Amino acid sequence: MNQANLRSNVGIPLHWTRRRRLAARLSIAVLLVLGLAFGWYRTSAGPEWPESSVDWTQHANLVQAGKRIAWRPDSRTLATTSATFWREAVILWDAETGAALRTLPEHSGPVILAWSPDGASLAAASRDGSAVLWDADVPRTRVVFSAGSEILASAWSPDGQCFATGSGDGSAAVWDVATGERLARLTGHSGRVVTLAWSPDSSKLATGSEDATVRVWRKSNWDLWADLRGHEREVYGLAWSPDGMTLATSGLDGRVLFWPSDRGMPRPKLTRHRSPVVQLAWSPRGDILASSSTDPSGFWRGFVPDFLLGPRAEAILWGRNAVPRAILAGHPHSINCVAWSPDGSTLATASYPGLIILWNALDGVPLGSLRGPREVVEALAWSPDGRMLAASYFHAGVTIWKHAEG
Repeated sequence: MNQANLRSNVGIPLHWTRRRRLAARLSIAVLLVLGLAFGWYRTSAGPEWPESSVDWTQHANLVQAGKRIAWRPDSRTLATTSATFWREAVILWDAETGAALRTLPEHSGPVILAWSPDGASLAAASRDGSAVLWDADVPRTRVVFSAGSEILASAWSPDGQCFATGSGDGSAAVWDVATGERLARLTGHSGRVVTLAWSPDSSKLATGSEDATVRVWRKSNWDLWADLRGHEREVYGLAWSPDGMTLATSGLDGRVLFWPSDRGMPRPKLTRHRSPVVQLAWSPRGDILASSSTDPSGFWRGFVPDFLLGPRAEAILWGRNAVPRAILAGHPHSINCVAWSPDGSTLATASYPGLIILWNALDGVPLGSLRGPREVVEALAWSPDGRMLAASYFHAGVTIWKHAEG
């Protein structure tokens, strides 16, 4: 039989099929080469990051510290988790010398840290379902709470009388810190409770869930005060304005919603972010809300041209009128952390590769950058006196940055 007359099962000559396969392979190869070339060009040029700030220096490197950090209100002590796998202890550090003061017993799961408003107690809540309140100066255990399910979020009430936990079974619990008694078990979410926020006057507690809803509970009798439904995906960000008049929420749907303190529909849906938003923070003055987004395509940046990828990560400064005041662009990957300086003049944002950018809060102009280990920045926290900034890294411990005037 003549080779030219051979046909495939669908009636196409086999040599045509071979040519098409070869053309497809060549096209893929060309696209890969062009993508690598464009990526190399963009990476070689580098993102336009602000110059390193000469006003800040690395004050201490806590190599044994883990991902979670929390400043004591007196700014002299920094609490961190330990850099161990699965089982995490809590380490207290002298912020001035970088020396470890003491280590508290281990938990059998990842730990969330939070100091009481008066700085007398440190709460360590764990995915093992327990939360321990420590008298940090002795140290000794004051109270142990058992939530019955993994604890994914925790928060002290601003008046220091209550401690709230959010769990993987879709419930939240409120505890009396003096007696250890559980005051309320708050149910109704159909997904895990992953974020909590108290109103500034401690009269309300907001719970955010992976079921895309936010529920607000009233402390007077722990009844449901509001059921807020405006997100289409998981809610990971909650933040009350300092005056308690507005609750801001954000989620994986990229929306930032402003809810007035009275019940009802939210203010205009702010959909400027084009990727998931998991970080929210009001300025101490209460006039600006900072939100930051992730970059789902971050792994491929540098290898594939940007026009083939999704939107870049960015932070946005919103005014109280729900209108963007400034868009902060410049991070090469997801912005994992946002933190306001205590005086509200500076916003710090952080992303891989160990990049922290400091921004002027008034106009969104970058003031400088701090460059640590080439790692993902897991947490960022200003000391209450504003002299130091602590950053934890995925595999490289914690670095304490100190201002030249500090």
